[in-house]
Amino acid sequence: MKKAARTDLRPMREKSLELLEGVDAGEPPYDSYLVRTVHALRKKPIGEFTTEDLRITIGQGIGLAYLLPLALERLEIEPLATGHFYCGDLLTNVIRAELEWGGSREVGDRLQVVIERALEQLTRVKPTDWAGGEVPDLGMPDETDRATLEPQLHTALEVIRSRAGR
Repeated sequence: MKKAARTDLRPMREKSLELLEGVDAGEPPYDSYLVRTVHALRKKPIGEFTTEDLRITIGQGIGLAYLLPLALERLEIEPLATGHFYCGDLLTNVIRAELEWGGSREVGDRLQVVIERALEQLTRVKPTDWAGGEVPDLGMPDETDRATLEPQLHTALEVIRSRAGR
């Protein structure tokens, strides 16, 4: 069976969501951090988006057709990539958006692989020996991350597999 080619995102990386979608969002309708941030991100070239930028816009359901593939690129490198909230926050938002949006088969297949890799990483998490003076590495997932993320990832994996008939 021939594998479907991935979407070539190179030509889009220099463009903003406003240009890609053909919608000028104008000025923020009110003054809140999230609204100001989302309006600013709509003007930023998507190739310059940070993990946090992706987490925010995908979490708001904005530009999914363009941003989910970019987020998956990042997650394929680091499945538990972290924005500003918690370990795996980008993956959590991508899962939520993909399950609600019901994106392409390609996105679902790629997300399944990312989730499987994230679960594999979480199995390597060892409890911190606080009594022995051990200090956890803040850049790595810990027991709390594992306890929170594992059930969500297993559920998402079941949904993705059932949709694909696996």
